[in-house]
Amino acid sequence: MRILASMLIRNSLGMIRRKNDKLDAERIAMYLYKSRECLSLWQSRRPVINELAMLESVRSKLDVFRMTIQRDTKEVRGFVEATIVDLPRLICQRSLEELIADLADINIKIWQLYLSDPRLRELIGWITSVPGIGERTAINILVKTNEFINIRDPRKFACYAGIAPFPHESGKSLLRRARVS
Repeated sequence: MRILASMLIRNSLGMIRRKNDKLDAERIAMYLYKSRECLSLWQSRRPVINELAMLESVRSKLDVFRMTIQRDTKEVRGFVEATIVDLPRLICQRSLEELIADLADINIKIWQLYLSDPRLRELIGWITSVPGIGERTAINILVKTNEFINIRDPRKFACYAGIAPFPHESGKSLLRRARVS
């Protein structure tokens, strides 16, 4: 679980009796001054990563539309006559073909984009060398972590990805098996 910066500040202050905007500003400034060694500056994403993020977002939306159209025609197959089931499929056939063509175009653009950038090509090669990780997952990882600039720690990344186990124990007894978030 990621702790928000406001929670860190609030927890570092201890018990507070008075609160107003001027005091809050002073407390934030004092917290930042005390923690200046461990703070890191925000780095914006490279333009190629922004373009990749936009293309991946559009690809995901088109993929959802495609699956929705295909699923809706299959769901009623067992309940309605075949001629009635085929009617929506025939009506949506052109839309489905266009969605598939648009998806193919976006996949080509994404492929050309990451092949044209040596750093992206190298990172995607490393990430996809892990069994079970494909190009799409690798692109999402790079976009979300800003090429591993925002999340450098493997433990933090595992927590962010939702695969880090968290044990539930009290003293020496295990209350439940460790679960992922």
